[in-house]
Amino acid sequence: MSRSGGALSLNLRIILDARDPDMRPADVAECKGIGHPDTLADSIADEFSRRYSSLGMESFGVVPNHWVDKVTLIGAAANVSVGSFEIVSPIRAHLIGKLTRQIGGIELPIQMLFAETCRDVFRSATKSDEMFRSTELSVFNTAGTASDHPHAFYEPSASDLLKAPLLSNDTSACHANSRLGLCGQVAVSVERFTRSLTESDARIGSDFKVMCVRFADQIRVIVAAPVHADRVSSMPEYREVVSSCAELIAAHASALVASLGRAEAVEVIINSKDQDGGAYVAPFGTSLGKGDCGAVGRGNRMLGAIEPMLPSSAEAPAGKNPVHHAGKVYTWLAAATADRISLETGCYAEVTIISKNGADLFVDPMCVISIDPGPYSGLNISSEIEGIWSDVLNSAASNTNLFIAGKLDPNQV
Repeated sequence: MSRSGGALSLNLRIILDARDPDMRPADVAECKGIGHPDTLADSIADEFSRRYSSLGMESFGVVPNHWVDKVTLIGAAANVSVGSFEIVSPIRAHLIGKLTRQIGGIELPIQMLFAETCRDVFRSATKSDEMFRSTELSVFNTAGTASDHPHAFYEPSASDLLKAPLLSNDTSACHANSRLGLCGQVAVSVERFTRSLTESDARIGSDFKVMCVRFADQIRVIVAAPVHADRVSSMPEYREVVSSCAELIAAHASALVASLGRAEAVEVIINSKDQDGGAYVAPFGTSLGKGDCGAVGRGNRMLGAIEPMLPSSAEAPAGKNPVHHAGKVYTWLAAATADRISLETGCYAEVTIISKNGADLFVDPMCVISIDPGPYSGLNISSEIEGIWSDVLNSAASNTNLFIAGKLDPNQV
């Protein structure tokens, strides 16, 4: 049990059955690059929500009720070859969710915000507006009235909106781990490194995918490295670009593993599908330009990687309302709690927070904290964790303003 807001909590459970991922005999992690369709969908959803929230705060002093965590990107149909491409039908970007259309008769510029968000996210990922010019935009706003919300929930006057309490929008379970395992660290670091390759060589795209697999004393890093279809003129040039990427990535990954004090041998496999004349070339440097699709929730998790052998949340924070959507707010809290436990006790931690639809978000929510106590050298780990949980919960409301200011990123991409 713990104290939260001065009251005795009956809803905190601390258990000692977590296992540090690096103590396991095997591990797997994946990191999707900034140009991957799923990463783009997450980025658009969250950046739109941030801008929409910021507009509401600046104009009305509140965040309008909304959720847009169903952003979907449908890839272009294209004819692609080494040296050229033709877009047959465009990329389609769909903003799907519920949004407040107006406040006190003042219309909110939803379509404009969505267009600007897509343009800026695509530009950041591809260093060009070419992909945005090949994109059609659609907004599917399903907001209406219902018996579980007051009429003003999505059709408010300014005064109506100010009365909204901080009640959870849903019943959900949100999870975070205190740190990435070795595979996760390698996958994220390699993906970040590939951004420098894209910056230094305009032929290299941004839709990287990095898979890291550890078996005992060996690490395999499997990389999909995109090349702009129209920026290489021949297969020999394509192979030269890919070979150079492989050498640089191998050197980076090996140096990283050594710097972490690990002795595993590192093997890098790049563009493993390049057989019988195949090549990973893509319009705009991303598979979104050749038919692949992206959806919120399929991208990287809170710490920047997907770790399928570790506990994780089914929630997709991107695009959720930063004020009262438990799937976003509790993901932040779980991550902050796990991180502080690791920093202050030295223990690997796994934190799960459970919301109840309609309950006060910050009054004694259910929480399960599992730790690996191996490295702990203090006197009372339960007491330390209780204090950490109380502190995180009591400061939780400030996260909304941090998100709106662009200082809190649930996807860390």
